[in-house]
Amino acid sequence: MSSDSPQTAPSTVLPGLRPEHLYKAIGLAFLLALLYRYFAEITQTLLLLLAAAILAVALNPIARKLPLERKWVAALIGIAVLGGLVVLIYIGAPLLLAQIRDIAARAPEFDARFRQWSELIRRSTGLNISLMQEVTRRSRTSSVALTAVRW
Repeated sequence: MSSDSPQTAPSTVLPGLRPEHLYKAIGLAFLLALLYRYFAEITQTLLLLLAAAILAVALNPIARKLPLERKWVAALIGIAVLGGLVVLIYIGAPLLLAQIRDIAARAPEFDARFRQWSELIRRSTGLNISLMQEVTRRSRTSSVALTAVRW
């Protein structure tokens, strides 16, 4: 070895590791964190896209057989779907409201049944489990919703 070549200090960084690798790792970790945080929303969006694709494939033969332009067939199918939803809501909403009112009217019966179950659990196991705290907490919020429904 000659004395002309400069002596380099041993590197503490791994050979071949460049800042780009670190940036990519941080970016990947960030994307995985976003995916973890918004997994439910992403899944719902992808399921909605899947349903739209299945509907498009299922309705494609109808669009081909009708003697109209494709945009008019799509508009007619959209109007038919929206009309069906309106009819379903018009027919189903009163039935649903009647069931909600029936459940609200039977609330004291449910309360008594929960108290019996709580007492049965306490006698059978010796555990003091209060099922009513959870029910009363929920009933306060649902009573506000049921009051709004009674209009």
